[in-house]
Amino acid sequence: MTKAPFSLREPHLVDAEYPEEWEVVHQNPWYEVSTWGRVRSWVNNVSRLRRRPKILTISQDMVGYRTVGIKTLGKRKTTLVHRLVAEAFLGIQEGMEVNHKNGEKKDNRLENLEWCTPSQNRKHAYDQGLQVAPKGQNNSYATITDAQALEIKQRLVDGQSLKGISIAMGIPDYTAQNIKRHLAWKHIPWPEKSYAS
Repeated sequence: MTKAPFSLREPHLVDAEYPEEWEVVHQNPWYEVSTWGRVRSWVNNVSRLRRRPKILTISQDMVGYRTVGIKTLGKRKTTLVHRLVAEAFLGIQEGMEVNHKNGEKKDNRLENLEWCTPSQNRKHAYDQGLQVAPKGQNNSYATITDAQALEIKQRLVDGQSLKGISIAMGIPDYTAQNIKRHLAWKHIPWPEKSYAS
């Protein structure tokens, strides 16, 4: 069993109970990736074979994912470490994304990674509190503005019918109905009844 790699700078992320295993990186057979998320190279900068592999320095991209430079077809390419681990140990899954089960982007241990669909990955991020869905008019699915939602709520409070609101505002019936049932636009406070009629 190999000793835990304290060179990762996050020794608490490595579980010493699991032995470190290595698999070949499919983009280049001179590189290997481990179950702990480490990457090593068997060649030096001038493509000469090393006697012992060199553990490569792991970097971090702008959103916090770990990356490493892998030489492919003579060009160095920045590659996500979690994808290397998943592809080497879980197989290549086209159209799928790698999910960090515990939500920690730096934790690229095999037991923390799984393949999932893009929608499952987003749902997991929302469930873990890693991403917050945009509300109101900032949501890409919004069909009305915050001001229109407030106007619909005002009309509902004043007693106007759903049909009357949808005709007056040129919106589908279900938009006002979802607001009335508190299924949409919950972040917009309900106004007081206006007595100006």
